[in-house]
Amino acid sequence: MRDKYQLVVRNKAFEEKFSLELSRWHVLVTAILGAILLIALTTLLIAFTPLREYIPGYGSSKQSKKMFALRLQIDSLSHQMNAYEDYVRNIQMVLNGDFSADSNAFRQEGHPKGKASANAFAFSKEDSAMLALQWQQQPEKTISVKKRQQSERHLLFQPVSGTVTIPFSTENHGITISTAGNQPLHAVENGIIFHADNQTICIQHPDNRISVYRQFQHPVVHKGEPVRSGQIIAHTRTDLTETGFEYWVEGKAVDPQSYFAFN
Repeated sequence: MRDKYQLVVRNKAFEEKFSLELSRWHVLVTAILGAILLIALTTLLIAFTPLREYIPGYGSSKQSKKMFALRLQIDSLSHQMNAYEDYVRNIQMVLNGDFSADSNAFRQEGHPKGKASANAFAFSKEDSAMLALQWQQQPEKTISVKKRQQSERHLLFQPVSGTVTIPFSTENHGITISTAGNQPLHAVENGIIFHADNQTICIQHPDNRISVYRQFQHPVVHKGEPVRSGQIIAHTRTDLTETGFEYWVEGKAVDPQSYFAFN
């Protein structure tokens, strides 16, 4: 370790070009420093260049972000599926006449104003109770089920094209529309059929509204069936050119001409 050596570089003419005095200690120290420098450079190269992506188990930052985004989407889909299952379960309960429970799928509380609710079509517990009532044909009967006021605006579809021949009054609770035979009769908005026979169809709508259709033929809907706004539910009769229509809000009959434009 104490002996000194000299490293000499000569050309073909044996002229000295380069010389370096060495010892075993100097060689050992130089080798250790070189190894440390090589390890440091390799670490920096792997840590701050794309080469790290080729190391097994070491993913890129982009892949990590994608994985995080996918996890968020999976969580969101899981919540949506749970809400949908609750909604379907409650619809089945309503159709089976069971109104004892009221799950989250039937609650509309907590939705910010001015924004459409994901459960805008879902009925509250009070609305669901309306489906259990047997529709009474006597005009003096009214339905008084209270429900909180809603600030949402409702787009209504005209039930049938025609001219009003008998206007609304407190005695008949509706209007009579003169129309051509075999014309389509439409649901005025989204709802659920809670009474349907060959003479009368009654649809329960959100926010405690009911539409009633009379004097038609060929009904194509059944009790318990959900309908969309504008959906054809029957056709006008060919032997009778008059169709009856009623619109109830908060358990009271209102003038349909205040909501629909007839000729």
